[in-house]
Amino acid sequence: MGRSSHKVDHLAVDPQNGSNVFAGVRCCGEDNDGLYKSTNGGTTFRQLWDYATVLSIALDPRAPSTVYMVTRGEQPFGLFKSTNGGTNWTQISVAGAENIKLVAVDPAAAGIVYASATNGLFKSLDGGETWNLTGLEAPVLTLGFDPADASIVYAGTSIPGPKITGASLIGKKLIVTGDGFDPGAKILVVLGVDGALLEKTINDAQNPTSVLIAPKAGKHIAPGRTVNLTVVEPDSTASPPFSFTRPLT
Repeated sequence: MGRSSHKVDHLAVDPQNGSNVFAGVRCCGEDNDGLYKSTNGGTTFRQLWDYATVLSIALDPRAPSTVYMVTRGEQPFGLFKSTNGGTNWTQISVAGAENIKLVAVDPAAAGIVYASATNGLFKSLDGGETWNLTGLEAPVLTLGFDPADASIVYAGTSIPGPKITGASLIGKKLIVTGDGFDPGAKILVVLGVDGALLEKTINDAQNPTSVLIAPKAGKHIAPGRTVNLTVVEPDSTASPPFSFTRPLT
C-alpha cells in the first residue's frame, strides 16, 4: 500500500498482537479502495476487501480474530463480521437500522456489540445475532467506554442533516455516499476560482437516502484535481463540504 496515493480513514490494531493492523483506505481508485491488513506491524499490507468505502472497523479485544466492519460502495455493503481475522466475512442484518455507519465492541463483556445508524444506536448481546434499539434514537458518530466500568458508555451524536462520507467517479458519473439525502437533493461541485456547479442529480434507486449520482459531473473534474462537494437539500439545507480528489488514473 503506497503511502503517497492512499488515504487511511480508519485503523484498528490487534490488542493482543500489535503486528496485526487493519486499515480502511480510499481515494486510490475504486478497485483499490477497501480494507487492508498487515501482519508485520504495518511494513506491508494486503487487500482483504475492494470496491468499498470502509466507514468503521472494530476488533473484539477478548478475541481479536473477530473483526467487525461497516462498508459503503459497489460491493454488498453494510455491517460485516469475520471470525478468522478478516479472511472470510458474513453480512449481519440489524433489523430496523437505517444506514449503519459505526460499529464498536464492548471491551469487557463478551458478545456485546454496538451499531450506530441514522435512526439511532443499536445493541447486540450475542455477537450480532440479534439487535435492539437503545434509548438513544439519534445518529452516533463515536463511542467511548469508561475504562473502570465498560457498562458506562459515552456517545457523541451528530446534528441532523445531510452528510457526505465518500465519493467516487466512474467515467463522467460522480457517486456520492453519505447519510440523510432527501428526495431531490443535488450535488454542488465547488471548483475554487472556477466557481461552483449545481449538478443534475438522482437519488440511487436502492439506497436513496445514502447514495446520490450526478451522471455528468465527472467531466468538470480533471484527473488529479481536488474539489469540494456539498449536498444541497430541496429546503436549502446543506451538508458540510467534502474534499474529493480525482485519481490520476
